[in-house]
Amino acid sequence: MSASNEKQIAMADGTALHLTWTMAAKPKGTVLVVHGIGEHGGRYKNVEAALVPAGWNVFTYDHRGHGRSTGRRTHVDRFDVYADDLQRVFDEVQALAGKGKIFVWGHSMGGLITTIWAGLRRPAVWGAILVAPPYRIAVAVPKAKIMAAKILSNIIPTLALANEVDPGLLSRDPAVGRAYATDALVERKATVRWGAEMLGAIDRVNARASEVQVPYLLLHGTADKITSSEGSKAFHAKTASSDKTLTLYDGYFHELHNEPEGERARVFADVLAWLEKRA
Repeated sequence: MSASNEKQIAMADGTALHLTWTMAAKPKGTVLVVHGIGEHGGRYKNVEAALVPAGWNVFTYDHRGHGRSTGRRTHVDRFDVYADDLQRVFDEVQALAGKGKIFVWGHSMGGLITTIWAGLRRPAVWGAILVAPPYRIAVAVPKAKIMAAKILSNIIPTLALANEVDPGLLSRDPAVGRAYATDALVERKATVRWGAEMLGAIDRVNARASEVQVPYLLLHGTADKITSSEGSKAFHAKTASSDKTLTLYDGYFHELHNEPEGERARVFADVLAWLEKRA
């Protein structure tokens, strides 16, 4: 693997998004990782370790208000701002990677963002890898908190509340949860506006699933207690893509790329096989 590179991407509103990448020695193509709520691109080292030696450039970036990017922490006025950012990052990746196919890997909230961007906006992307997307939430969020988020979103939009992510539910490897809990770049809260926008985006994506035509690989663990694999099954059944694959992993938790080594190897083998067929 070549050494990692990094840069800040300036957005029109002044926000700077942190982008990092590692180039393969003889690239077959490029994979751009879109991370989940509260975390950052630095938590995808296992993706890089699996894909780069297999010939795939790997780019990751931190969402606005996350990790090493600027912006109010874990907040957006509109959820579609994330999709706008993804388009800007994608354009930058195209310029840096040069010729070759680019695929987008969206995990959890990143899978929802990728669905809006690749599935509903239909950019010139070769395909999407959707991992544990929140088409249906599995974690128990108190109804009073959901109601409060919707009401307070228009009154005190930047009020921050705990984001309900239990580190112990991320992976069956306890070290993953411990590392998450002590990671200074991980945000454990989100604003009420973010919460209301997230819920609205979930409803919108499910309502428009029949419009999705992008080639995709949809992956979910059946023991995921953060996002529901049943939601992925229902979404998959509605999409119009002629090239779509749903793979469920029995007993796997939320972060398939961070499951114990033997288990995640199966996930990466499936991803690489899917990419190879489209390279």
